[in-house]
Amino acid sequence: MLGDEILGIITSAMYGSPLAIYREYIQNAADALASTGCVSQGMVEVLVDPLRRRLEVSDDGPGLSEEMAVRALVPIGASGKRRNADRGFRGIGRLSGLAFAESVTFLTRADGSECVTRVTWNGPRLRTRIRETGHTAQSIRECVEVTRVAEDGLPSHFFRAIVEGVHRHAAGALLNRESVRSYIAEVCPVPIAKSFPFSANVERLFSDDERPLALAVSLTGDQRPIYRPLGEELRLSKHRVDRFREFEEIRVSSLDRSMVAATGWIAHSSYLGALPKHLGIRGIRARAGNIQVGGEDVFDHLFDQDRFNRWCVGEIHVTDSRIVPNGRRDYFEAGPHLRNLENQLAVLFQSVAARCRSASKRRNSLRSLEAAVRDIEQWYELVSSGWLAREDALVLAHQIRVRAGRLSEKIGMLEQRSTQVATRLQAVADSLRRFDGPKPQPLMSMAEVEQRAYHQAFRAIVEATDSPRAALRAIEAVARRIGLEDK
Repeated sequence: MLGDEILGIITSAMYGSPLAIYREYIQNAADALASTGCVSQGMVEVLVDPLRRRLEVSDDGPGLSEEMAVRALVPIGASGKRRNADRGFRGIGRLSGLAFAESVTFLTRADGSECVTRVTWNGPRLRTRIRETGHTAQSIRECVEVTRVAEDGLPSHFFRAIVEGVHRHAAGALLNRESVRSYIAEVCPVPIAKSFPFSANVERLFSDDERPLALAVSLTGDQRPIYRPLGEELRLSKHRVDRFREFEEIRVSSLDRSMVAATGWIAHSSYLGALPKHLGIRGIRARAGNIQVGGEDVFDHLFDQDRFNRWCVGEIHVTDSRIVPNGRRDYFEAGPHLRNLENQLAVLFQSVAARCRSASKRRNSLRSLEAAVRDIEQWYELVSSGWLAREDALVLAHQIRVRAGRLSEKIGMLEQRSTQVATRLQAVADSLRRFDGPKPQPLMSMAEVEQRAYHQAFRAIVEATDSPRAALRAIEAVARRIGLEDK
């Protein structure tokens, strides 16, 4: 007996994001095409029509005969899919469109000699009937329409889901082509672009019979193929770009050590910090049947500091059929096999977090050294400006030379990334070694007693501040007040 609230539970309560319906329909297409054994020849096409508040997802898989369509598309929760093998198996994903639209219609056939079978679920009508009768199963029998249609021009075998009357609150996501493209690229079983430096490494992770299914998915009217959003580089901001530098394979053994429970990879970078969310790749992602489970934060709880997961790029493909995605597909069903997976991944992620900490420490050290070199450059600018007395400038230059020598030893420990700052330090150190006094002093036109007074004042300004740039600006401001040209 179906409860009266079952329709609401399996629609609105099951999906946190409207875009999830694309995952559900493409997931069904993936299972259909996988059953034929000719996935490489299969196609999925997505139509987004904002003017008519409508979307379609079509595949050229084997399709369903009329009898199969009635058996598969009318009952709720009566799926013929295999729980431990197929991507979808609960028999409810096809109704996901009712959470965000007025109706869902399915068109299909398995043979060109047959008519097309149309199955239509009318959401408002069905909900009204359920409220009137109090009987969900009876209302479904009365309200779900099954008809035959003779439509020329449709493929001899196909399946199409049509979602019409998209609700206004969901239209911004469901009917935005770029949002749809980005979601499909991030979540659905599409290929990795060859521009990703480690695309061949990912391919080699899997044997021919284990390789994750990858579908050719396209948007109607758009010739650009949809790939996972992994590219050649990592653009952190307009002026900061990082690159993938190392590929690490991951294999997690099953609880009984009889098989591989998960296979995955991490593409290590320089770990310059958290990656921008809009890239759609940050975080170690979970995939089952090559469909993403959860989001970028799915494994946050396995990091001692979850922020480090935002620095990473990688995937874990769960292959143990005893580790099953939950109904919302935001994580996996609890059990000993999941705990085994988590335990092994937690150890692995500790080493990733250690890389992040080490990179952060090196980066902070380099920033400190850059600031120190900049400080030395500014001190040299001050001592060579001519505003200080010769003896004061020489004493200060000696102190800066000593500081530059100590700093050079620290920079030598930062390897390649310190090359630029080391070059700058070497240049100012060479200038300091050649320094034998300031240029002709701007105060030379004054009487000696006035020069001495101003030199003492300028030395006081230098001693009163830790910033050579601030001291020089203050001295130049005084010079302008007494009518001297600043340097």
